Amino acid sequence: MSNLVLIETDGAIATLTLNRPERHNALVPELLAEMLAALDGLKARAELRALILQANGRSFSTGGDVRAFYKHRDDIARYSNEVVGGLNQVILALIVFPTPVIAAVQGIVTGGSLGLVLASDIALLAPIASFTPFYTVVGYSPDGGWTAMLPSIIGAKRAAEILLTNQTIS
Repeated sequence: MSNLVLIETDGAIATLTLNRPERHNALVPELLAEMLAALDGLKARAELRALILQANGRSFSTGGDVRAFYKHRDDIARYSNEVVGGLNQVILALIVFPTPVIAAVQGIVTGGSLGLVLASDIALLAPIASFTPFYTVVGYSPDGGWTAMLPSIIGAKRAAEILLTNQTIS
């Protein structure tokens, strides 16, 4: 493990921290694998009563790392599947996590990273927190729960408006 994810426990509360602040906690396969391993380890702890999901740095997470996607452009389909597959596994692990998951969100959340927030039971947002789809900018189909979980929370028409016009929610 390369410390892309930090775990702390204080009694019955665990904190999982995304730790890639130099890239705004952008999602790469290694970070997602560390998250999944951490969640798997934590779910077995019977004494846990809550999990806090947070991030170091100015941004919670800016979704898939565009620079990493460019680096893997010669094998983009495989790399995309690795990132999206890892993200989906983490989102499912958060949804079924045996204790309440609290997302503590600061700064920017773009792309699939919203799925991490939507999969949490409670989201606590800093005044400067914002969510932007960004899919129309990068030409990628929405992932991370934008098309499944967001409409169930805010309604299909509002979710479609946000996705199709790249609106920022703040």
